[in-house]
Amino acid sequence: MHGHQAESEIFRLGACCDKDDEAFEEHKRRQRLERKAQEAPKIGQAPPTVFSKPQPTNVQALLEAEHRERQTLRANLVECQARLDACVGAALTGAGHGMSEPVSAAEWRAVAKENERILGEQQTEFVQSYR
Repeated sequence: MHGHQAESEIFRLGACCDKDDEAFEEHKRRQRLERKAQEAPKIGQAPPTVFSKPQPTNVQALLEAEHRERQTLRANLVECQARLDACVGAALTGAGHGMSEPVSAAEWRAVAKENERILGEQQTEFVQSYR
């Protein structure tokens, strides 16, 4: 079947090849049956053992464990907040991050010219070193 025939069958008749569709539906049905067979527990087989964390038996131990967990989380939160405050403070003052006053376009042009001059000198020295 060439492209025009396939297009015609798909758009005018609504189906390209019913035989292929039936085979695909049969394939999907078999896959579903295989999946159900794999998921179903085997006869005489014990269900998988699930190990869980032993829970405290009394309420006092449970409350103490939750309190310790909350204290740990609070300490982590305070530490993280202190680090963020330090970073923000340093960024606002310009300390430690190399922040300086804005540079004008004329200053950038002067720096670019100086860099070009230095690069030219280095290239000249490099070429002369191999002569």
